[in-house]
Amino acid sequence: MKILLFTDCSVGVIGYHVDHAIALKKAGVDIFAVVSSKELEPGLIQSMREAGIPMILLSGLERHKNMWKHIFALSSYIQNNEINYVHVQTNWQLMLISVVRFFLLFRKRLSITYTIHAYRHNDPKKVFFARVIIGILLFLLANRVIYTCNFLYRKFSFLSYKMFLVPIGVPDLFMKEPLSLPDRGLHLIFPAIFRKGKNQDLIIKAFAHFIVRSKDQNSSLFLPGDGPLLDEMKSLAKTLGIADRVYFPGYCTRNTLCELERLCNVAVIPTNVETYGLCIVEPFVLGKCILTRKVGIAEDIIKEEVNGFYFNNSDDLEELFMKLSKDITLVNSIGFTNFKLKKKFNWVYIVEKYYIPIYKS
Repeated sequence: MKILLFTDCSVGVIGYHVDHAIALKKAGVDIFAVVSSKELEPGLIQSMREAGIPMILLSGLERHKNMWKHIFALSSYIQNNEINYVHVQTNWQLMLISVVRFFLLFRKRLSITYTIHAYRHNDPKKVFFARVIIGILLFLLANRVIYTCNFLYRKFSFLSYKMFLVPIGVPDLFMKEPLSLPDRGLHLIFPAIFRKGKNQDLIIKAFAHFIVRSKDQNSSLFLPGDGPLLDEMKSLAKTLGIADRVYFPGYCTRNTLCELERLCNVAVIPTNVETYGLCIVEPFVLGKCILTRKVGIAEDIIKEEVNGFYFNNSDDLEELFMKLSKDITLVNSIGFTNFKLKKKFNWVYIVEKYYIPIYKS
């Protein structure tokens, strides 16, 4: 079994696809990787090189350029390395490999696996059409479809006969961190791009009202990330008088984000929709209490008052802040429960339990 894995997420090589590739290599799979000319943080491609993973560079892949050049390069690479399984992450990659498979029709049998990651779910005008188009493409072109949580299964259940549930893992650096929980105050975190649908304003308002009501002197809020609404959120924190309690560290590498999340004891996820939610999973494995809307993987792993709490709006969140600030022991107990469950998001475990049987099926 020889597998070609695309590690580009349409804007560049991304960490969790690289982690997937390295875990396959550790599991003894004959793995090859497709990389683009951009990586979302330094060192990702080098880490695969150090792991001994052969790679093919498709320059401009992340910009949807050089289509025919990429098709011919992939055809040659697949034939020369006798690859028989390809795992793609985007519609563009699916189209490229489908053309390659057509060209190789009488020379090689090529099986295509596709992971559903996103489908314009924050735009209600486009979401229906995106799901229809993606669904048709997957029906016609993919042999297997990976969904990462049951939220996605419900959206594409008409493909159930070829769908497999596989969670996205977290980097080893999150797995290796010891449990660390502050013993005073609520230290909240929500890493995300600042754009419509992420709703950082909901957390800021709830946190400001909580500070006024409780007279709390210890709690803090971390909002890593960048994006078009960043300045607006900074202004909101200043207007509400909590600028000295809300921290905006900007875009963070995985190492920096891990360290920030380690300093906190509560993760808050206020988004309208998540197709998966690494912002849920990463603090979960670090042993944090999760406050979330019923989005993405939350419904699969968060049991009320066991792994965290659900909320619908800013008022709900404010009340949760009030409740938990009076019972840090409960916060830490929930965190410890989550920390003990972290193995299920270890990449090597995921590869051995899910991916290898799927690829062989």
